[in-house]
Amino acid sequence: MFSDIHSHLERKEFKNNLPDVIKRAKKVRLNLILTCGIDLESNKKALEISSKFRIVKPTLGLYPSNKEIPNLQEQLDFIKKNKDLIKGVGEVGMDRPMNGNQVTKQKELFIKLIDLAKKINKPLIIHSRGAEKHIVKILEEEKVERAVMHSFNGPEKYA
Repeated sequence: MFSDIHSHLERKEFKNNLPDVIKRAKKVRLNLILTCGIDLESNKKALEISSKFRIVKPTLGLYPSNKEIPNLQEQLDFIKKNKDLIKGVGEVGMDRPMNGNQVTKQKELFIKLIDLAKKINKPLIIHSRGAEKHIVKILEEEKVERAVMHSFNGPEKYA
């Protein structure tokens, strides 16, 4: 039995062939597929897909952003409201911050999502591309104990 712990089945590429994708996954003995939301729209779609396919379980998150996220509290509340339906909070993390302002924005959002995951007792699905030093420091400072690293490009010492 195998599990896919990071997919994006809500993407438009799967819109017309998702039943076939699930059928092929089952054929190769995949018994669990986590589909990771990255914003309010994809979070809703992840929940919808998981209600149709037994092997698909949703995680809800907010993709790292250098911009202000519209209706941030509404999006956090949506994740919290659906805590009993989800397997984790993610995709969250940091993505190639280029300057101090971007680091600050992404760090603030990441910490809010860490706090939410702790409150609802869910693991994190962490995206870390080009920000491994920051991610590891934040995880240590926030005493995160349950997380899966996705897109980790850092050196072995950070891992």
